[in-house]
Amino acid sequence: DSSLTADAVVITRESLASLPLDNLADALQALAGVQVSRTGGVGQPTSVLVRGASASNTLVLIDGVRMGSATLGQFDFSTIGLSGVERIEVLRGPGASLYGADAVGGVVLVTTRQAAARGLQHRASAAVGSLSSSEWAASTHLASGSWDLQLQGARQASAGVSAVRPVDRFGNHNPDTDGYRRQTLQASGGWQPIAGHRVQATLLQARLFSRYDASEFAPPDFTPNPRPDFSTQTDTTASSLRYEGGAGALNWRARLGRGEEDSTSGGL
Repeated sequence: DSSLTADAVVITRESLASLPLDNLADALQALAGVQVSRTGGVGQPTSVLVRGASASNTLVLIDGVRMGSATLGQFDFSTIGLSGVERIEVLRGPGASLYGADAVGGVVLVTTRQAAARGLQHRASAAVGSLSSSEWAASTHLASGSWDLQLQGARQASAGVSAVRPVDRFGNHNPDTDGYRRQTLQASGGWQPIAGHRVQATLLQARLFSRYDASEFAPPDFTPNPRPDFSTQTDTTASSLRYEGGAGALNWRARLGRGEEDSTSGGL
């Protein structure tokens, strides 16, 4: 589109299904002009930088809901799996004129899967791998008359390996494994009261639990103690209610959304 002031790319559901991808960051790291930064192994906080801008200048929208993080200063891309994602659109370059000052670097728009075909449909998949890795997803779609409903659950997990080498010069090595598990629940419903008008509600809830190695420095001598089991749990929620309609040359659109993230970390 010649009217765009920045480069845009769309990653379809077919492309996501054909590649060995685990989360939202994996789907973006192969794009030109996009850099993925992760603080550790899989499941650790992950940020995306677009065309040299800082991670806080990459805006993320999930079904139109603006997402962020009160702990990291930018959205954690490791929290969202791909089993329930229908399409990812990436605007590489300034989007502040349309989306605000936090879109100086670029914009990532995520659209979750909705009920498509008429009738009742069920889908399920499962996979296992090394390091006690596993993945499963199941969904139910129902579309009848002017109504459609969709419910989906997914889980990915891996026991992982020790995140820090035994020869770590900071003394943070702990021989325990540092794995993760990601659980996602999605629900959506739509209603078309009359032709050309539609009301849509969506909900996405994701929980990421991951382990990492670190040290505590307790008094009185404040020597490093790597023995505690350090972990982080992040809960991400995106919900929206939107209306679209039109008559003749007129079109109306209204949206109400809420994005929330809660994260706790430390050693036990």
